[in-house]
Amino acid sequence: MNSGESSGGILLFGQEEGGVKIEPQKESEPNKTETKNSERIQVRKEGGVYLVPTKVNGIPMEFIIDTGASMVSISKTEAQFLYKSGLLSESDFIGTQNFVLANGEVEEGWVILLKSVQIGDRVVYNVEATIDGNISAPLLLGQSVLERFGKVSMDYSTGIMELEY
Repeated sequence: MNSGESSGGILLFGQEEGGVKIEPQKESEPNKTETKNSERIQVRKEGGVYLVPTKVNGIPMEFIIDTGASMVSISKTEAQFLYKSGLLSESDFIGTQNFVLANGEVEEGWVILLKSVQIGDRVVYNVEATIDGNISAPLLLGQSVLERFGKVSMDYSTGIMELEY
């Protein structure tokens, strides 16, 4: 099994399997509610896209939910910040790859391994991501992390994203 794959199964708080670990949240946050088998997270709509509060390697960031993106994508600015902070190292760089952008253009970018991506209480480890060479590129939450959260649904009328597990 590759480091980015999950072997499936039911995970309980504190258990880790296939790189996926669920950790309980320490403090209550006002924009979230939980039920027995799901977590509801308030997202924010801005300019026609939905932004979700996320932590990458422990650093809070806001990502656009992009189900059409195959991978998580961060800009060169965030990558440099993580690198200078010691949260991204040379060993996290996997290599380069050509990517087809939404407009059809092909662009070369770097593929990296993020140590952790957290949405609400859910944490996924060893997530492949790309670095967009554009310093102002948006942060995209793509399938390389979304598919590892299990069932992800969105209620557009309330702005609630639900992670079911």
